[in-house]
Amino acid sequence: MKHTLLATTALVALTGAAAAEITISGTARIGVVTTEGAAAVAAGTVFGKGGAQTLGGHKLTTKEIASLDKFGAAAASTGVYDPGEYQSTTTAVTFAATTNAAQLTKLDALIANAKTLLLEQQNTASANVGQTAAEIAKISADLATMENLRGQVVAKEASAAVAKKADTTVGKNRVRIAFAGSGTTDGGLTYGFSARADHSNTSTGGSQYISGAFGKISMGDLNGGDEQLVGNLSGVGSSGAGSHQEFGYQSSDHNIGYSVSMAGVSFAATTDLVRGADSTKTGSNTAYGVKWSGDMGGATVGIALGTSKIGNVTEDSMSVGVSMGGLSIMACHTPTITVQRLLRLLKLLQVAQRSLLVLGQSLIKQNKQQWQTLILTQPV
Repeated sequence: MKHTLLATTALVALTGAAAAEITISGTARIGVVTTEGAAAVAAGTVFGKGGAQTLGGHKLTTKEIASLDKFGAAAASTGVYDPGEYQSTTTAVTFAATTNAAQLTKLDALIANAKTLLLEQQNTASANVGQTAAEIAKISADLATMENLRGQVVAKEASAAVAKKADTTVGKNRVRIAFAGSGTTDGGLTYGFSARADHSNTSTGGSQYISGAFGKISMGDLNGGDEQLVGNLSGVGSSGAGSHQEFGYQSSDHNIGYSVSMAGVSFAATTDLVRGADSTKTGSNTAYGVKWSGDMGGATVGIALGTSKIGNVTEDSMSVGVSMGGLSIMACHTPTITVQRLLRLLKLLQVAQRSLLVLGQSLIKQNKQQWQTLILTQPV
């Protein structure tokens, strides 16, 4: 009898714990998405310095050759060169329209001599070293000219042709069914779960939670603590904004978290137990978020800050939002948080709040006029 009573008690307890209000909801959408194509790009040669280079780029003009010949004029004596003349030997350097490796070597030598002359402060072999502002300006201008011409006569690898891409139009459709359940235990704890099924042979992982006066503990397919409070922008159109309105938070794989809210301030912290159990992973694995929300001048305002560190990579985020009369404006930013960036977002928030107030006043005035017109036109 004793065992029977214990079993009955356990059954009642489990039955009470399993009793939850379950809701089923679904969404469906259908639309057409057009993607703009791109014009064809012919094969060509890209000029400039850097990367794999070959000779055979720009052919020097007569005027350019004359300038380089002047830069390469023979020095009065070996090892002495003046502003405007950068050949360090008594043999002049000359150039031609045909580019070859030898001429490029000559040009590189003149550039090196010009740089040396620009950096020197004293040269006992010559009194004409770049010591005055005019001489320094002259050397700098000549150096820029030679480097520019070098970048033109040296060509990068030829670029391949790119075919024209036509506009594409495709149909888009999606069906999602969501399951959610919640209940309250005899002890006053609130619990619940959620899951979603898409139109495929797989479904996304769900999540579960238990909450009370201590806060809320969640497990399953969770967003990081930073993403939970900083958030994403709202999608528009048939297929959102191509998901580009959603930021790629690095904490998106977290599966256990804690959150609590009081006096308008919310806090969330999450981590990934799977990663934490992997001995091949190093570094941190945490995400935190904090958010304040409240009423300001008739509008609901929210300010959120978030940070996460996965391995040795730290990611900061912040957002500000304001809503009034069914219209919401939000700005998100995911750089390293600085005071200047936060102040810019707060300034944007003030502008959005003023805009909503003006819009609200305009709607109230318009509705008032419509009611007055309606009353005056009613028959007595």
